[in-house]
Parts: sequence; structure tokens; C-alpha cells
Amino acid sequence: MIEPLDALLAQLSDYQQRFDKLDGWLGTSKAKPLWAEYFDFGMALCDAYLAGTDLDRATIRREVISHPTSLLGFLEPANHAIRQVKSAEDSLWLRRALAAVSIQDNQVDVTAALDAIGNIYIRACEAGLNPDPYLHEIAAKSSRDPSLDSRAMYDILTQFTESLYFHNYIAPHCPKADS
Repeated sequence: MIEPLDALLAQLSDYQQRFDKLDGWLGTSKAKPLWAEYFDFGMALCDAYLAGTDLDRATIRREVISHPTSLLGFLEPANHAIRQVKSAEDSLWLRRALAAVSIQDNQVDVTAALDAIGNIYIRACEAGLNPDPYLHEIAAKSSRDPSLDSRAMYDILTQFTESLYFHNYIAPHCPKADS
């Protein structure tokens, strides 16, 4: 069950404040560590993003971008999700990882976004998943507005396998991908 979007977005301010103070980062004997809570929250937000409307996704991107600490850390849920991709049955985790990158919307650093997409691509190949349809699925849900480096996340995802970055750094790890 997907949490209502308003309830999820309301949690962003709480995480922002707790991140700023590193409040509960390691947890206590009775409480889950903040980093683990944030991964759960990130996955819930990714699920809402995947299931939502274009307006919902735009709202999620805008809200994450407006919380700097959350924005800076939002590629971590992508890393968490991609570590869960171990076989061809793990496509939901692949979709969540790509959704996390799409939510971050290339607002921090294009290199970090490309590295995240590249790691996702390699992990999918290793798990026996063809990442191309997932790139295009998430691209269709992504912003078409230019970001920091004048490219939209939609363009970054749809053109990923045509990029020099892909051919130089990713394709060598996914032999079938470059053929």
C-alpha cells in the first residue's frame, strides 16, 4: 500500500531537521537508525513516484529539491535499491533505483547522476535484466525541464546508452549492451 503523498511529503521537513543535527543517525537500542528510516522513506517516496500522476511526480521532485540535505542524500536510496537487484525477479528494485535518480532530477551534480545510472545499468546487466526498457519507463515519468547542466532528466535517461560516458565506462561491464 502506498502512503498518501501529502503524508510522505510532510516527512521531508522532519528528515531535513534531523539530518541537520544528525539526530538519531546511529539509532538507539529502541529506535531504528535515521539512515535506515531514510532508506524506508526513500523507497516509499519512490513507490509513490512510480504510481503517481505527472502532477504527483512534479510535486515530489519540487519538494525533494526544496530540502537541500534530503536532495544531497537522495542518491543514497538509489544505491540502497540497486543493492537489492540480484536476479531478473528484482525489477521493482531496479525501477525504484531509477525513480530515486529521477526524483533527484540532476539538481546536484550531473556526474553523480550519470554514475548512479551507470551503476544501476551494470547491476541490472549482472542480474540478467535488460535495463533499457526501465530507463525509458522512468524517463517517461521524469522532468523534461532542463536542470543544472541544461539537460532534462528525461533526455539524460533516454540518451544514456548513446552517450560517450556509457560507451567508455558502462558498456565494457555489460558486453551485450554495446552490441
